[in-house]
Amino acid sequence: MKNAKQKSNKSRERSNKSGKNSNNNIVGQKSSKVREKSNKREKSNNMGKNTKTMENRTPAMNRTSVIFVSLMLLFVIILSGCIGSKKVTVSTTDNDGLVITDFSADFESYEDDEEIVLYGTIENLGGRTAENVNVRLLGASWVEDDPEQLAELQKNYGTMSPPDITVDPQIPGDMKQPTWTIPAPNLPEGIKKDFRLVMRAQYYYATTSVANIQALGSDEYKRRVAAGETVGGLSIDTKNSNGPIKIEMSGANPMKIDAPDTIRSGDEYEYFTYRIKFNNVGSGTPITEGVDGLVLGTLTIQGEGVEFSDCFGVTQGKVVDLISAHEIGEDLVKLRRGQSIEKPCEVKVSRDIWELKSEDVATFIYDLFYTYYTDKDVTVLVTGKLDDRDLITPDTMIGSAELIKTSMSSSRIDFKINGNDVPKSSVYIYYLGQYWDDKTVLRCRETWNDVLKAGETYSCTFENSITCAEGSQIVISVRSSKSYPIFSNSMFLTSSCTAL
Repeated sequence: MKNAKQKSNKSRERSNKSGKNSNNNIVGQKSSKVREKSNKREKSNNMGKNTKTMENRTPAMNRTSVIFVSLMLLFVIILSGCIGSKKVTVSTTDNDGLVITDFSADFESYEDDEEIVLYGTIENLGGRTAENVNVRLLGASWVEDDPEQLAELQKNYGTMSPPDITVDPQIPGDMKQPTWTIPAPNLPEGIKKDFRLVMRAQYYYATTSVANIQALGSDEYKRRVAAGETVGGLSIDTKNSNGPIKIEMSGANPMKIDAPDTIRSGDEYEYFTYRIKFNNVGSGTPITEGVDGLVLGTLTIQGEGVEFSDCFGVTQGKVVDLISAHEIGEDLVKLRRGQSIEKPCEVKVSRDIWELKSEDVATFIYDLFYTYYTDKDVTVLVTGKLDDRDLITPDTMIGSAELIKTSMSSSRIDFKINGNDVPKSSVYIYYLGQYWDDKTVLRCRETWNDVLKAGETYSCTFENSITCAEGSQIVISVRSSKSYPIFSNSMFLTSSCTAL
């Protein structure tokens, strides 16, 4: 039994082993498959995780990108700010007030039936405000006969401020840009002629000049000489505001003044003579109050015990008025372009105040004012061509006009063209009152062809009602439409208005 049990047990063990091996093989196979699936799942999971990781990383990366882009933009903005804040120096000049920086025409040459367009630029580059600024076009004499055109040749700009270089950024001075459109002058066919046109800027300006002259007592003067210091000389540092008129001074500098106890009784003053030089350093000419070259203003001296003794006719006091000096016989200060003029000026210093002082300063202050103008020119070439205006001349007689009365409020004339055909634009009908400055252009209701034929009769019914006064006339004028008519008997035919 025992052996049977043992065999049975062994058999079961083998069976179990066999089953185990068999099971192990099956399990192993299944395990391999499971592992494969597991690996696949892991790979899949890993891919999912990687995907999720990437998904999780994307916002972070986006944030990083945004930060990076923001930093780059900030850098660009800062760089732009640095570039934008670069210091800019505005234009200034030491020797002028208003400056014509540009004056030019559209073209260098024109035909006589074209319009000339001109462009100008003026700037205040000096140190003071320019007042009563007026800009004119000169040289277009063929336009100046027309009052309306003449008015257009002038531009008024009031005041123009100077540059301000004391602030950051600096502020440029005021700038104006006038333009003109004028007809070219009428020339005979084939004629070429240069015309010089001038832009003139005229303005009211001022110059302030300051000069300090040192004054030393005789003891102080000797002490400095003994100490080896440089004293004495004729040059005087004079500061001028930027502008076309400037001042220079020369004379004793320093003033050496003796104390009262070292002199004879009765010598109360020490006298010094200085030379004052007025310089026109600008690009134009003064024309104050219509007088070429005239400069006006005042000269003031500051300092204890110092005053004028013979300066522009003034024998006492601390102020010299140049116009008042002229009234007492002194010559006016007049300066042409690039010119200078020198005047003497004597001052006196009271010695009494030097008992208790060794050093002081006398200050000369010049306040000059003047009207100033500067020019810039351009030359254009004009060529004459054949056109309707060449069919008639200012001396053409247009024949006779028969006036027919219709009614006082609707006057009509019939007129006949004699001689040459004339362009419609050259026929003007005027009402002249009793006085020559009483002129009215009469417009006709009729529509004419562009050219009025010689020998034919034309009618004109006035659009505007006229009242005939004693001595008044109806005038028919054949003329160029680009010039104002000059009323002379060789240019038109007149008929008495009272005949209507």
